Amino acid sequence: MTIQTEDGLTVTVTDQHGMKLFDPLSNQWIATPAKNMMTGNTTMTKTGVTQIIDVKAFPARGQIVYNLELDLPKDIEMHKRTVVSDGICTLDLYAQGNIK
Repeated sequence: MTIQTEDGLTVTVTDQHGMKLFDPLSNQWIATPAKNMMTGNTTMTKTGVTQIIDVKAFPARGQIVYNLELDLPKDIEMHKRTVVSDGICTLDLYAQGNIK
């Protein structure tokens, strides 16, 4: 799937890839699978806080994907395990496997 932000950045990720999302109900940053991202959500990029303007899902069969796991303590909050991918804040492999 691709996620595009209002500051002109686009990242392509699998639907299970961990993403950083601002939850207005709890007024906190949270970790969520990319499949939960929607137009109008707030995320973070290399330029700061921004809105998602487009989300497109497509089959990822046969695609090569790269996942990184940061060398951080396991008890750090999932949304802080940030990896900047194509300018958009995504999350590392450990977060991806442990998002609740």
